[in-house]
Amino acid sequence: MTRQIYRIVSSLMAACLLIITFLGSASGQESSDAAQLQLSVMPWSFNCTAVANGAGSNCQMSRSMVLADKKALLLRLTVNLSASSPDPAFLLQLPHGIYLPEGVSLSIDGVAPSIETVQACDVAGCYVGLGADRAYLPALQRGAILKVSFQNISRKTVVLDLPLDGFANAYAQMELKQFVTRTDRKN
Repeated sequence: MTRQIYRIVSSLMAACLLIITFLGSASGQESSDAAQLQLSVMPWSFNCTAVANGAGSNCQMSRSMVLADKKALLLRLTVNLSASSPDPAFLLQLPHGIYLPEGVSLSIDGVAPSIETVQACDVAGCYVGLGADRAYLPALQRGAILKVSFQNISRKTVVLDLPLDGFANAYAQMELKQFVTRTDRKN
């Protein structure tokens, strides 16, 4: 049992070190290492799970950006639709190594950025919750790029551009799936 825990902790520490190293090198435009890094953007995925009392379903969709060779997560945008709320909730997951006092800057297609607070960090990364705010939804549905920027622990700015292509379609499919599940439960 202790060996398994040691292996898990060692793997997590290695992944954190890799991500912190990436964040340090990717933030400098002049860095030749940053030009060689390959990023992969995963397609939008969604799933729904039925609520136990039969009152509908909770659905979520997400898109991730990872380091291609290591599959280390750099950014994940998750949108949640709850059976108990008509408004979507948005969550960003980022890697460790963020300089927390500066927060995270978000901008869709170059519109004036908003500065959001990092709410929590755990072994999987750091989280920025955007709450249940319908104002983000139309911007994400029409947008092309979500620009996420933050400072790493070396106080260098890191900018990640998450493509929003397919967002509107994936969101519509998720809403439909939630509606169908809710309707099926009533019949």
